[in-house]
Amino acid sequence: MVRLEETFTVPTSISEAFAYTTAFENIQDWDPGVESSAKRDDGHAHVGQVFDLITLFKGKPSAMTYETIQIDAPHKVVFRGEGDNLTAIDTITFREIESGTEVTYVAELTFKGWVRFMERPLRSSLNSLGEAAANGLAQALA
Repeated sequence: MVRLEETFTVPTSISEAFAYTTAFENIQDWDPGVESSAKRDDGHAHVGQVFDLITLFKGKPSAMTYETIQIDAPHKVVFRGEGDNLTAIDTITFREIESGTEVTYVAELTFKGWVRFMERPLRSSLNSLGEAAANGLAQALA
């Protein structure tokens, strides 16, 4: 398993940061590793909500299905992603601070099949992707 963690602060209120981030269809706007994201229903964020993503890694697209598995508004949201070669748990926490909100993004990636043998050589690229996603979210929330 690869664990990526980034913490940053934004001037946005905790409620605004939480609302934007839990609308996971927005991920394509801030994560350069996501080409597209669409939610399957028209409802507001809720446990059990499902999103279809096309992710990009080293220029290659891959389909993933994400589900919201936990919401503790406005402090925490957890998504579980499933693809052919990867399972991901993305946990995003929010803490109100005087200047806005502190956001911590943790991605736990578990590779499947033969790809699991590539985990160690890919670790640097994955770390870069995690940093880029966190930077993108920080910019989107600023």
